[in-house]
Amino acid sequence: KHTNRKRAWAAGTCFALKYSTNKEKWNQMQERIQFMLKNNFIELVPDCDMEKTQNYHYIIAFPVWKDESSTHKCRIVYQANQKMEDGKSLNSHFLTGKNNLPLIPQLLMKFRTHNIAAVADISSFFNRFTLPTEDSDYLRFFFALKKPKSKNEKVELLSFRNRCLPDRKSTRLNSSHAN
Repeated sequence: KHTNRKRAWAAGTCFALKYSTNKEKWNQMQERIQFMLKNNFIELVPDCDMEKTQNYHYIIAFPVWKDESSTHKCRIVYQANQKMEDGKSLNSHFLTGKNNLPLIPQLLMKFRTHNIAAVADISSFFNRFTLPTEDSDYLRFFFALKKPKSKNEKVELLSFRNRCLPDRKSTRLNSSHAN
């Protein structure tokens, strides 16, 4: 049983309260969540699934800003290094490959030898890889869509789950818990 619900709820409440007083950042967070919903990158967890007692897990999701971004100033980031009850994190379930970072200078030098180059907009590229439905419950998170009126007001959080995984090299999440 890997729920992490209380921790994710506390983090969602903290971020809602922190950014509710900054109108610009609050609006950017809401725009990003609405974009993710509209494009089916995430979905609300159905009420019937909220009663689950096993086979789900909450991760902490938080906003990050990059003002120079041409697509989205705010993006939602997941704390995938957070350990579960079994001592493993979401990151530990990814397949790893060789480190290609040292090859970048060589690749750039090779790229410069050609006369023609192509560019592409890869905005939300990794969100295009659909996550199997049975795995989406392992990537739940809480997020506020309604701004709290004061720091003393109870924050209303909604439960979302990812429909895609921002890493194509992922393994099946629910089967990897058995290993």
